Amino acid sequence: AIDLLEMASRAHMQNIIPVVDVALKQAGIAKELITAVAFTQAPGLIGSLLHYAHVGRSELNLREVALAHVVQDALEVLMPLFGERSVELVVSPTLPTVRGDPVLLGELFKNLMHNAVKYNDKAHRRLEVGQMATAESGCVVIFVRDNGMGIKAEHHDSIFKLFRRLHGRDRCGGGTGVGLTIAKKIVDRHGGQMWVESTVAEGTTFYCSLRQGPHEG
Repeated sequence: AIDLLEMASRAHMQNIIPVVDVALKQAGIAKELITAVAFTQAPGLIGSLLHYAHVGRSELNLREVALAHVVQDALEVLMPLFGERSVELVVSPTLPTVRGDPVLLGELFKNLMHNAVKYNDKAHRRLEVGQMATAESGCVVIFVRDNGMGIKAEHHDSIFKLFRRLHGRDRCGGGTGVGLTIAKKIVDRHGGQMWVESTVAEGTTFYCSLRQGPHEG
């Protein structure tokens, strides 16, 4: 995937489609769709699509992963991006250990936590990461919750599809509409499920079920 990214960055616009076609075909992304959008936001978009293809096909480096460490590492990356925004962070001190790929799980939580602050127009922003009290057999359910704009019920399924941006660029900044698609792909590859609950103007909660690792102690 890295080689393809380098090739795409050097290619002229008219050559971008052939460069990425092979990688995206097996990821289930139609060539016609890429052709339709390539000339509008190509540099960031093509890179995101190549990464989506990579996430869907790369070999998982499975190990026992302490989610407390994953979330802390993600926050260290994100805090400078939050700038002067007032953000109340509430992270459960008892986040579990799961079996997964630490790099991909880090990307998952960075994506969800970044969105929780980015799409929040409140003067006081709240970001919460925790674990559901109940869980499926062999799985744990982790949530990332905010008190932001919220998402209308009719969009709860479509937000996980490619290029689904619910907010304009002028309001919330740039983006390719691929982030949540990649996040869901990461959860899918770990054998879990991802879903959302949200109320407009009150906030959004994303849930992820992940296979539990051994108990610590």
